[in-house]
Amino acid sequence: MKYIVKTIVSESHGFYLCSLVYTGLSSLARQGIIRHHYLAPEDATRESQHFHACSVWMEVECQYTPLKRKICIELHDRSDFVATGLLEACDVYYKRSYFQPDLNSLSEWQRRKIKPFGLLFPCRSSESLTDLMCAIGPRLARQIPSPAARCGWSRCSQPRNLTPGSPAIGPALTWMVPRHLHSDTSKAELAMGSEREMASVSTTKRTVTWPEGRAFAFTVFDDTDPATPRNIGPV
Repeated sequence: MKYIVKTIVSESHGFYLCSLVYTGLSSLARQGIIRHHYLAPEDATRESQHFHACSVWMEVECQYTPLKRKICIELHDRSDFVATGLLEACDVYYKRSYFQPDLNSLSEWQRRKIKPFGLLFPCRSSESLTDLMCAIGPRLARQIPSPAARCGWSRCSQPRNLTPGSPAIGPALTWMVPRHLHSDTSKAELAMGSEREMASVSTTKRTVTWPEGRAFAFTVFDDTDPATPRNIGPV
């Protein structure tokens, strides 16, 4: 085990967006390539306090040399966005949406730090889920009110079940818990609903005439971020 990696994690992180990094770190740790630790922001070095929900901050050191590196992986979907505080503090800054012309306003010293991160896709493993829950589970638990407080009772003999994604737990567990557990819907009900939908699709025929004699059409949707009709013009 040559490298020790310390990663900052907070319950405010974008777990869905950062899941590829978390899963990769857990995999490297299970293979014995790194020794990995999650740290709360308040337990990390001063430089990492420039916290950003779409970025992962790691501090890497080699066991056999005095070599240490501070690495930021910024996963924002805008190519003109830079987490300035993290860029200043890190040694290497990996950027998901990398487009060189959008970085020309930065100094040469800052641009040299920035490297393209590459393709991003959300994923998770049982190991990454376990590691994250061990790291932030106690902090999430402290944010959950008692059943009596939730119900508004001084004493509660039959506490309500808390479901992942509820306001008391927040969005973190929504990413971590399997989808079929997000509500009280049973697996059988989900399966029956899927069968009904498929039967409806297979028995319903629609005749659509597409423009210019085309065989099909599709639509692409994306979030607008800060876009307005004024700053992006006609589409």
